[in-house]
Amino acid sequence: MRTLPALTLATAAILVGFVLWRARTGADGFAAGTPDVVAPAVEAPPEAPADTDVVEALRALKEADAPHSPAQARALESALTKLDALVARDPSNVDHLFYRAIAATIARDEAKARDDLARVGTLSPLKERDARFVYLKAIGILAFTPDKPDPALRLLRLLTAEASAFMAEPVHRALHRALVQASITRTEPQRRDEAAQLMEEALALAGDDPRLVAATRRLLAHTYARAQRFPEAEDLWRKMVEATGGRDVDSVSGLANTLSMQDRFEEAVVEFTRVLTLLEQGAMYGNVGVPEARLRRGNCYRLLGRLDDARADLERYVQGHPDDHRGVHWLGMLWFDGYEDAAKAVPYFERAYRAAPWCEVYGTLLLQVYELRIPNPEKAASLRREMAANTDAHKKKMEALGKESRDGVSICR
Repeated sequence: MRTLPALTLATAAILVGFVLWRARTGADGFAAGTPDVVAPAVEAPPEAPADTDVVEALRALKEADAPHSPAQARALESALTKLDALVARDPSNVDHLFYRAIAATIARDEAKARDDLARVGTLSPLKERDARFVYLKAIGILAFTPDKPDPALRLLRLLTAEASAFMAEPVHRALHRALVQASITRTEPQRRDEAAQLMEEALALAGDDPRLVAATRRLLAHTYARAQRFPEAEDLWRKMVEATGGRDVDSVSGLANTLSMQDRFEEAVVEFTRVLTLLEQGAMYGNVGVPEARLRRGNCYRLLGRLDDARADLERYVQGHPDDHRGVHWLGMLWFDGYEDAAKAVPYFERAYRAAPWCEVYGTLLLQVYELRIPNPEKAASLRREMAANTDAHKKKMEALGKESRDGVSICR
């Protein structure tokens, strides 16, 4: 999925007003506290005469606020050079510092962005109450501490509510990004409904930008799945499949996975087959889980009792993805509870456990085999000691991997 820019500048790129924040924020870094707002006042500065150098700098800055490409890199370098010259020419001009801070943020130059933020807060008559300061602080948090977006979310919500005339489009894009990042950080099971609510708000902000709407819908569908709100996820995926005429492999894959999570295996097989057909036709995908369609279809076949079809899919998947411990595990399960041949299952269980010992189910199942199905007291005792010794480390590993997973499918399944 291509990341869309969140800091897009208005074409004119000239400030239309400032908001007077009655309570001041701290200027010591991007993630300082959020101000309380009482009775804001909006002031419009006098119009300045046209300045060719400023116009050229802002044109380059607008072109630089785009997905990375050679053209974007050249535009960013040009914008930084032109804005540096403007600041050198007039070091006390808050507008020039403001735009250079935006350019520094796009360039991921935290030191320069932080320095310009502080200078805006010092030189503006409104100090840290200047809407420019608040906006810069918010986008700095999103760029440089993306795993802690809540302060930026609060700042942007206040800016939207209390200074709606201030750079409306860029502020809304930044707010959209803050909502998405805040949703993604809600990884704990008890916060997944909150994550869905934040992503719903982000979708409402996506407006009529078709690419931003599509990207946010995908994220919301995954968020619903993580919250085990499968009917809502299914509804979104179906709408996306219909909107793309069934040609978007990511959407078909999302629908297939959501159906399988609801134990609707016959329907899931149909959709996973469509995914595989699209991939064979050269379809491009953005979700890294799409190539797992053969693994998922194989498991659906296994659960439907179509063992030979399951074996064909799982063996082919393992052959093509030998390092994916899940495929190895499920091929073992096919022999274990499908063909009821524990002896043939053991090598697969052992291989899966060695590859991902943090997946508790792998060790537990292998221990069951060693103790009950094919008794081997020595191996059982050794495995039990090893699992006990690594319990805490494996738990931390699972927690870290769980935060990275966005599709609602277990990292060990």
